[in-house]
Amino acid sequence: TTVRVLLYSHQKIATSDIECDRVHYAVNIIQFLFLVYHSNPHLMPIFMGQEVLTALANTLFPATSEPPTPADEVFHSGENPKDVLEGNHPIQEASAVGHPAHKFVMDFIRFIIVDSLSLPVTAKVTPPLDIVLECSGDMVNLSDQSRIQTEVLGALMD
Repeated sequence: TTVRVLLYSHQKIATSDIECDRVHYAVNIIQFLFLVYHSNPHLMPIFMGQEVLTALANTLFPATSEPPTPADEVFHSGENPKDVLEGNHPIQEASAVGHPAHKFVMDFIRFIIVDSLSLPVTAKVTPPLDIVLECSGDMVNLSDQSRIQTEVLGALMD
C-alpha cells in the first residue's frame, strides 16, 4: 500500500529534497523486495502466492478511485470509441507510468511470472500470470484494467 500511494502521489518535478526522497522511497522498497526474492529461493512460493502478487499488481492501479458504474464506462469514459477499439488508450494523469518505481514493479512482476513458467502446474494453485491479469485494483474502470493487462503482457513479450 505504501508503494501504491507513493506511485500516485508523486509530483511531475520534485522540487525539494523531501519530494525527491519520497520518489526514491518507493524504488527502494521494490528493490529491497527484489533482493529478498533473488537471495532467498525458498521464499519463491510466498512471492508467487495470491496475496503477494495481488498486492504487487495492485500497486499499478490508482490508490483511490470512485467506484465505476456501467454507465460511467459507456457514457463518461472520455475516450474516443475508435481509440478504444484500436487499443489506443491515452495515459491518464493519475497514471504511475512516469514514476521511477513503476519500471521496477513491472520488472519484479515479470521476473516472478517468468520464474513460475518453469515450475510444474498443479490444479490447486492458480498460476502467477493468471493472478496478475485478474487483478483489478480496489475499484478501477475497464480502461485502466486493460491498460495494466496490456503493460504486463507487453513486458512479458520483451
